[in-house]
Amino acid sequence: MGWWENLQLKVGGVDARVRAMEQLGTSGDVRHVDSVVATALEDGSPLVQKAAAEALGKLGDPKGITTLAAMIQHGKPEVQKAAALSLQKIGGVQAVVPLAGALSNIDPEVRRTAMEGLVAIGPPSLGPLVGLLKDMNREARRTAAEALGRIGKPAVAPLLAQLKDKDPELRKLVPEILVKIGKPAVDALAAGLADSSSETRRLTADSLGKIGDPKANPILVEALQDSSGVVRDASARSLGLLGWQPENDAQKALLAVALRDWNQTVTLGAAAVPPLVAALKDSDLRLVEAATAALAKVGAAAVPPLIEALKDENPTKRSQAARALGEIKNPEAVPALMEVLHDADGTVRESVVLALWRMGGPEAAAGLTKALDDEDGLIRSRAARALGEINAQEAVEPLLQLAERDGYARSAAALAIWKVAPLKAVKPLALWAADDGTAEEAIIALTQLLEQSPKDVAVEDLQAVVQLLRGRVADKEAGRGSLVKRADPSTVCALAEKELARRGNA
Repeated sequence: MGWWENLQLKVGGVDARVRAMEQLGTSGDVRHVDSVVATALEDGSPLVQKAAAEALGKLGDPKGITTLAAMIQHGKPEVQKAAALSLQKIGGVQAVVPLAGALSNIDPEVRRTAMEGLVAIGPPSLGPLVGLLKDMNREARRTAAEALGRIGKPAVAPLLAQLKDKDPELRKLVPEILVKIGKPAVDALAAGLADSSSETRRLTADSLGKIGDPKANPILVEALQDSSGVVRDASARSLGLLGWQPENDAQKALLAVALRDWNQTVTLGAAAVPPLVAALKDSDLRLVEAATAALAKVGAAAVPPLIEALKDENPTKRSQAARALGEIKNPEAVPALMEVLHDADGTVRESVVLALWRMGGPEAAAGLTKALDDEDGLIRSRAARALGEINAQEAVEPLLQLAERDGYARSAAALAIWKVAPLKAVKPLALWAADDGTAEEAIIALTQLLEQSPKDVAVEDLQAVVQLLRGRVADKEAGRGSLVKRADPSTVCALAEKELARRGNA
């Protein structure tokens, strides 16, 4: 350092010290770095500190990096900006950490300058930048992500990993940066379509379409078979952006199912069955229901794959496969449905009961009769009702047993018997009415039976009516119960007693 500059730094005024620092910087002599560093740390004037920071940048010696980093942390805003700019000029691996730290600065100009420095340094900046993507400071994360995007292809893999971040803003930002990187990102993005997160796969598929490189077509076509409907949809739309056209009916079907174009799907017939069956395990229940309806419209061609789907590990898929088979009403499916009556999942068993109900016939009736012993009361009730709807005469005895033992399914069993064999329904209906003080339907049915065919009712059934309903009549007369609004149990009892008296059994 010249004697004059040294003197000015020690005893000169602020302007003199600033000029002295500027002269040291323009000298280009790295031997002055130590003096500049000392002054930068000791001088209390922000103007002199700023000049010192600029001088260190001009001298370009890495020995000044530590001092510049301290200036960014503790200096006035104008000092921080000058220090960040000088770090950018010095560059090199040693400047990465302090520049990365500057991305958390509250001053946007400091953050911008630091980012430009990190971009200029390139791949050595990736580690700290990726770390900053997890920073609590949102601006630091955003600036770091932008820097990674500016660095380009080397940053694709770490950016892709951030698609799982909990911050929705970052998940939205990362695909935008990947799109800006463009074609160099396509190969790395392919890995994103194999990620375990459906959201990551969706964002990846969306990004590939926006990049616009047809090189992505094969992996997007493969993604049309993804297990998630949102991923399939994003892949289909990206293929549309890329101008891709299906080559055969199988690809047309994949595309139609992905886009939820159910009319187009059904017209493709057998080719549409595999993607439709695969869609039965989607988490979107509306999509699952639509796919089930489409399979029913496809018809017989869907039966073998649907029977196979009854064995799938996914209970939703098994359940919907059963429902679709019920809609198709192909008798070949009945044995397979019978096997699933013992499924561990109650929803699946209920779907099987509904399917057998729709199909009807002796084999279906046999399956529904087995379901009367199900551990789930709702399923027992559904099976009983179904047997009545399909007029299963062979199921009357099991239904009578169910009405006797099962209070939960009693009403369904009684109504089923009434539809299939009305005269055998007298006691079950009476049991139901005795259990349920609001069983209007049971009272009405008993009234009709005893008014229209009293002579055909068995004596023991007439006696059961009187015994079971007498308590209800007493409750009503005492004002303790309101059995029904339009039907009167006392009328039923009177009709039963009248017929018993006629037969001499009163």
